[in-house]
Amino acid sequence: MGCARPAGLLLAAGLGRRFGGNKLEAEFQGRMLGLYAADALAEICTDRFAVCALTSPDLIAALEARGYHIILNPAPEKGMGHSIALGIAAARAVALGGVLITLADMPFVPAAHLAKLCDQGKEQVACSTDGAVRLSPAFFPPTRFGQLASLSGDTGARKLLAEAIAVHADAALLADIDRPEQLLR
Repeated sequence: MGCARPAGLLLAAGLGRRFGGNKLEAEFQGRMLGLYAADALAEICTDRFAVCALTSPDLIAALEARGYHIILNPAPEKGMGHSIALGIAAARAVALGGVLITLADMPFVPAAHLAKLCDQGKEQVACSTDGAVRLSPAFFPPTRFGQLASLSGDTGARKLLAEAIAVHADAALLADIDRPEQLLR
């Protein structure tokens, strides 16, 4: 892997409005939806952090059992940018090789794709793409931590992805779960 000691940051503090509740604790193929992304990230990163909302006690317990440091987001309504800022503040001390950020509602992203992001990123931002849009998961080198720590709102790090190295993956692998019917497909 190209980057030394990347920390993993799992964003798991969404409100699940479109889902109608806590989607990350919903059962999907025999386990909680939020654990798929967590397990893929655990294959790549030794130091792992998860930004969670208080509404996910079962997910928090499962993540702690997998070695994640939990960062509680008391204000998930402030958006993804706020969650990223909280996570970066906690991970900064150990993330010598950068931070690999992924979303807990993306259960199909394989660890191999996460490794490619680290390999391609090294000293610059590398993001996922399906050929049409740039999105998470994404790797950020330490030189971007200041920008990540100042994020707010619900657009997350989208502006930083505009000039990132794009690492292609099939659209089906980059799908996120927003509605209950998506779990049934």
